[in-house]
Amino acid sequence: QTTDAQTTDAASDARGQLDPALDVRGGACAASPSAGVAPWVWLLALLLVLYRRRRPSRFVGEATLWLLVLAPLMAPAVAHADGFRLDRYRAPPLPEDLLWLERAAPRLRADGAFSRVSIVYADDPLVLGPGSPDAGRSIVSEQLALSLSVGFSAWRRLHVSVAMPVWFQRGDLLEATPGLQRPASPAAGDPVVDVRAVLLDRGAPLELSLALSATIPVGNSAAYAADDGPTFTPRLALGLPFGRLGSFVGLNLGATLRPPARLGVLHVGSELIFALGARIGLTERIAGTIELAGSSVLSRAFDPRHTPLEASVGMRYEHEAGVVLGTGIGVGLSPGYGAPDLRVLFTVGYRYTQGTSTHGQARGSRGRPESFATSAGTSYGRVRSTRAGDHDVGT
Repeated sequence: QTTDAQTTDAASDARGQLDPALDVRGGACAASPSAGVAPWVWLLALLLVLYRRRRPSRFVGEATLWLLVLAPLMAPAVAHADGFRLDRYRAPPLPEDLLWLERAAPRLRADGAFSRVSIVYADDPLVLGPGSPDAGRSIVSEQLALSLSVGFSAWRRLHVSVAMPVWFQRGDLLEATPGLQRPASPAAGDPVVDVRAVLLDRGAPLELSLALSATIPVGNSAAYAADDGPTFTPRLALGLPFGRLGSFVGLNLGATLRPPARLGVLHVGSELIFALGARIGLTERIAGTIELAGSSVLSRAFDPRHTPLEASVGMRYEHEAGVVLGTGIGVGLSPGYGAPDLRVLFTVGYRYTQGTSTHGQARGSRGRPESFATSAGTSYGRVRSTRAGDHDVGT
């Protein structure tokens, strides 16, 4: 009887024997066994129990510990040749981040814990091109990514988080290309540990932060859910606020250092990454977003097949209690691998601070407003006095 490990190894061997000229690309402009969903259900139940029985500040630390301990146990125990993470969407961890863009200087009333859930759908992120026997068919036809991040902020300048992604996906039956198997679903990704340090906050003419993320290589690389080794992503974030409703433009620039992998004509490896975007305040709590994001493999710099590029527009709602809702829709602009025909994004973020009550009301002196202005004199919000205290209704 064939075991799961033998089936996975056979699929990996077949993938390694594929035609090196096989035309593989992203769906824009143009299989291995499942690890099972039950462990993730149990993990979610455990996190909910911890949240109900612990203070939010303790919950973040314990949830991070359990994620790091249980993730290796729920991931496949075998190694896979030439595996790589397909999805080019990097879910930002902070509630103040946009859909793609990381905020250089999140404005905090006080330090505390935070969490964020990202749910992202992608259509045709990896397809076979005209030069392939199964031309027009999809290696990965649909992907639904679920990412949970939890973390804490200290000194209003240091933000530390850990995230765990899982992919639910499917692909076409490729009869003329037997070396390619349907992707496993669900497939666990690599846990991501992220640290962001704010160097210039909103009191400076230009916001600036430095960040570094690292993955723990325990995910399912054969299912295009993880790289076949650890990755490191150093980057910087710049921001320029404007207007009276928390509007700003921002830029993220960095590199992902990752193991090399190959699939047909694709040569995956270390890459340049970037994101450019803007938050445009419409009211005190509602804002629109527009973003452009992409990457390019350094060894094939700016080659269209190795340079996925996407654009998206979205909306945000930011409640005074610390809840941030975001949604958006995007399209791929290049045939780069991982760039889909269509991407739909939804995020829910929450920030708990000990400076707020259970109803999200900031504690302070009754009727005494608080100013949020930069050295240039631009106001990014205003305070509304109520019986319970002062509310920060800016962004």
